[in-house]
Formats: sequence, C-alpha cells, structure tokens
Amino acid sequence: MAFDGIPRASLPADFNGTLRSYQVRGVDWLVLLRELELGALLADDMGLGKTVQALALLLHRSARGPALVIAPTSVCGGWARESWRFSPTLRVVQFGSGDRKAELEGLGPGDLVITSDIPLAARVIEAGSTVVRFRGEQLTAANVRQRLQARDFMEELRGSGVMTGGPPPFGPKDKQRFAGALDRWLAAASR
Repeated sequence: MAFDGIPRASLPADFNGTLRSYQVRGVDWLVLLRELELGALLADDMGLGKTVQALALLLHRSARGPALVIAPTSVCGGWARESWRFSPTLRVVQFGSGDRKAELEGLGPGDLVITSDIPLAARVIEAGSTVVRFRGEQLTAANVRQRLQARDFMEELRGSGVMTGGPPPFGPKDKQRFAGALDRWLAAASR
C-alpha cells in the first residue's frame, strides 16, 4: 500500500474565517485521523490557531452528532467565544448551572458541549460525540469510566489514611504552625 499524502478536506461552507495554509493542512490531518477513528494532537506555539482548526473539524463532522470540548475552566469561555466567531452554526452548550440532564437529552447534530466536568463528559461521550481534549488524549466511554473509577478509588484510599502520592497530609505541627500564622495575619489585618 502506497501513501499518497493527506487527502484534502473541504472546509465547511458555514466556517466563518480564513485559514492559513498550515492551518488548512492541520484540518486535513484532523479530518483524516477522525475518519480513521484515531486521536490527534496539534502542538505548536500559542496563538497559531489550534482552536480554529479544531472548530473547523467539529463543523466538518457536525451532522454526525454532538461534539465535546473538555478544557480547563479558565479557557472554556474562550472556546465558546471562538466557536461563536468561527463556527456560528454550532449550538454552544456551556455547563455551569442549570438542568444538565435536560440539556444532555436534547443533544444532537450541530451541538457543541464545552465543559471541564469529566463525569458530564462521560455522558456526552456515551451519546456518540466527537471529543476535543486540550491535552490531545482520545477519550472513550470506557477510558473515562476507568478514570472516574481510579479517581474514586484514590479518594477512598486518601480518606482511609493511605498515602497515595502527592504532598503528605498536614500533621499536628503543620496545623499548629498554620493556625499561628493565620492568627498573626488576622490580628495584623484587624488593626
């Protein structure tokens, strides 16, 4: 089998922007990997358009079902703004408060869920969505379920006093030192 290069993917007509040539090749790459059901990673300097390329991919396959972006809370708003700007036909659903169950039941083609909530992500993935994760990891219902089980297990261990890595818990001397420092700070602040 000979490799003839990455096939060109046509940008969706409802994409609202102009991509640079390297961004077009990035979208071609993302579409190819998605068609092969493989994960992808875009890595370059800040400000070179990874979000825009990902949005072009999500528009490209929006008719197939909902899409999911899992990102740190600090950048979820930026994802929403970029989506409204470059892919205005995607219906952005951000989760902070409200009835999540009702929103999830109504998800379908053209919807873009933006969240930092992994348990919520598990439910969206089960609905057959395309997933974009800021670290390039491919998420499936199975590996999200494993992550949640590992998180719960580690929490159970920590709750029972088992050392699980990370910083050691505060001992009595640490707590006393903290309380003394807090008392001094409060006394100084009240003057």
